[in-house]
Amino acid sequence: MKKFIDKHIVLIHYILLIIMGLIMAWYIARGNYALSVDGDFFEQNIAFRHYFRELFYDTKNFFPNLALHIGGGQNIYYFAYYGLFNPFTILSYFFPFISAGAFLMILGILNITLTPILFYNFLKKNNYSISHCFIGALFFLSSDSFIAHNFRHIMFIHYMPFLIMGLFGAKKYLDENKSFLLILSVFLIIITSYFFSTPAIICLCLYALYYDMKKGKNFKSCSCFFYENGIE
Repeated sequence: MKKFIDKHIVLIHYILLIIMGLIMAWYIARGNYALSVDGDFFEQNIAFRHYFRELFYDTKNFFPNLALHIGGGQNIYYFAYYGLFNPFTILSYFFPFISAGAFLMILGILNITLTPILFYNFLKKNNYSISHCFIGALFFLSSDSFIAHNFRHIMFIHYMPFLIMGLFGAKKYLDENKSFLLILSVFLIIITSYFFSTPAIICLCLYALYYDMKKGKNFKSCSCFFYENGIE
């Protein structure tokens, strides 16, 4: 009976988090059609992704070498910071009937509603009570860095689902010695935002250190991703 009740409470928590995310998205839009409050969203995020997509349609190449129409011709890898290899950017190539701006706004709504649920499940996986999971996910959703950048500088935040997925992967690696999810998560973090991949990987290592110490291991014996037998 308790499991049945908890299952329905979790579902209610999911619905509340989605509603809160949509309310915040509506508040950011403030009656405008565009979920953005910063010029960079149009001048950089939309503009670059529109260009990447059009370049793909012209060259049929996911990884072109040269951007001829930017700055008189630039090495395309110079713009990796703006999401050249971002899997969400590549996904947009398969939806030519959706404008780059609309696609990013849809991603923004999905990010603001679904990522807190992913974080909720991560806390639940770590045996926190469902009430604590909800409060933690609500704090995550309400954090200024997450809300502010979700519709401003999305390269600062688009890697977040993969970081949380990496936390799941780290736990799985430490519990079951299975590394596929962790490796996939780190790969997705890097191609989404190489600039923030270093602190994200440090975050995963710190979580691994904490998780091993929580299980009673001392500092020197804590396994990390690069040492299967501990740090000596």
